[in-house]
Amino acid sequence: MPIPDSSRPAALELARKLGLDYREGFIKNRYIGRTFIMPGQAVRRKSVRQKLNTVGVEFKGRNVLLVDDSIVRGTTIREIVQMARDAGARKVMVASAAPPVRFPNVYGIDMPTRAELIAHSRGDDEIRREIGADALIYQRLEDMKQAVRDCNPALTRFEASCFDGEYITGDVTPAYLDRVERAREQPSIGADDAGRLQFVAGHRSGRVLSRPRCNIAPSGADLSSACGRLTNAAKASAQPDPLGRAVRVFRL
Repeated sequence: MPIPDSSRPAALELARKLGLDYREGFIKNRYIGRTFIMPGQAVRRKSVRQKLNTVGVEFKGRNVLLVDDSIVRGTTIREIVQMARDAGARKVMVASAAPPVRFPNVYGIDMPTRAELIAHSRGDDEIRREIGADALIYQRLEDMKQAVRDCNPALTRFEASCFDGEYITGDVTPAYLDRVERAREQPSIGADDAGRLQFVAGHRSGRVLSRPRCNIAPSGADLSSACGRLTNAAKASAQPDPLGRAVRVFRL
């Protein structure tokens, strides 16, 4: 049984391999945004209940295997497991099509801090207890890589840092991750790490008058509001100049 929509291919193939019935037990409300990127655990939990509705007949008195594409914070799957139980499931097992996500991604994907990742510093059985499942099965990283090699043998190296902590650029250290996480938690003018939005105020001669910088911690904060605050900061710090003009340079 897939968690709609992205886990359907994995659930279909798993059902075929195991010789089990493939069933759709959740109806998705398409007017609710992605819970993964919503700010705050309470908001994410509430949104899961608004986003998915159970089909009672598919759960009542049955043992169900829920298939998800990945488990990141664990908030969504924990609520879904409870929804399955509330709908009458006898046992709820969970299969993740991705290996455990133990490390943040720093190459352009908004990922939580290490402390927010449910698999960071936890074993599979601890995670199972955290999400309230009767059983938990993860994809093995090497198996996932081999599946890609089977399709294209020319591919030998993979960027899998969120699974194994091996950052392909070789310059991501624990100290760097610490700085990024502090910047996410307390975005401030003058910080240099994580999604940076830089406003430069100058004039026609090209001389830079001011360079206020601010981290945009991509944790659900409204971007337009953040841009407004930074614009005000740039204006406040620029010297009066009748020929002055503001040049916005986005470095996201």
